[in-house]
Amino acid sequence: MPVSVAALDARGAVDARLVDLASDADLLEQARAGGPGAASAATAELYRRHRDVALRLAGRLCDERDVEDVVADAFARVLAQLATGGGPRSSFRAYLLTAVRHAHVDHVRRDAPLVWTDAPEPTAAVPDETERREESRLLSGVLRALPDRWQLVLWWTLVERRSLEDVGARLHLNPNAAAALAFRAREGLRLAYVAAHVARAADPRCAPWRDRLASLHLGRLPDDQADAVRGHLEGCGGCAATYDELRRLRPATLVAA
Repeated sequence: MPVSVAALDARGAVDARLVDLASDADLLEQARAGGPGAASAATAELYRRHRDVALRLAGRLCDERDVEDVVADAFARVLAQLATGGGPRSSFRAYLLTAVRHAHVDHVRRDAPLVWTDAPEPTAAVPDETERREESRLLSGVLRALPDRWQLVLWWTLVERRSLEDVGARLHLNPNAAAALAFRAREGLRLAYVAAHVARAADPRCAPWRDRLASLHLGRLPDDQADAVRGHLEGCGGCAATYDELRRLRPATLVAA
């Protein structure tokens, strides 16, 4: 009989023992349709079970410095599909590894060097001090809006470059739980930062579409929604300009998030 991750103990918390016993298919169903606590526990367990194999594949495909980012992107894409009712019903590992390959291709395209033609277009202007200060204020505001634990994890892992073992010890978490927390914090920062750019630039009349631009840019939308947003971009110059700005954002701006 399937194990329900949503089963609660006497204190109303998700029973970790049931999470351990659940099959991948059970976890996928709970991630797709469960309440916030059960869905979070299910996705964290899927991350714990399959992170190592995803890292090994990414390690064979790309440079060592890109491995964590590629795997984080792949997990985020799959989990975003689950959150909207899509994604795999079974064979999570195979689905995830396909997502890793796609994320690797996207990283290669994003980081490809420029090739000059005989008549190169003018290069983008270097941001002046005012723009840099504005960008810094935007990022600071995004960071302050994140949960306190996410802020701590981001500081320790991205700025102080502490290991997940060290982070876990400080938060009384095992390394796998620390890795899952770091993953959620990095993705939260990435999405919030891009969403802040959209909110600053987009026409208020396009709010229903504006809210999806960040997810489209980060590969978080199911195919049908992505197609709908692209259709809107073809007829809306304001949103198209905003989306072009998002595509020019440098990953370094997010402190390797």
